[in-house]
Amino acid sequence: MKKNKKKKISEAMLFILLFGIVSLFSDMTHEGASSIRGAYLALIGASAGTVGFISGLGELIGYSMRLLLVISPQ
Repeated sequence: MKKNKKKKISEAMLFILLFGIVSLFSDMTHEGASSIRGAYLALIGASAGTVGFISGLGELIGYSMRLLLVISPQ
């Protein structure tokens, strides 16, 4: 007679899987919003130069904040 043994997933592995799912949805939202940024700015009347400047400025601010978080003393 064989016993049916179900493998339980550990709490740590469940946390990692759920965190991965949250990260997936976060990335999908971020990339989706980034992809329509130019179209939205054009819709409200921004020129191509303005769209490029605003997009570049946003990237600069984002990367600068990451850099400050990495090099800031704790």
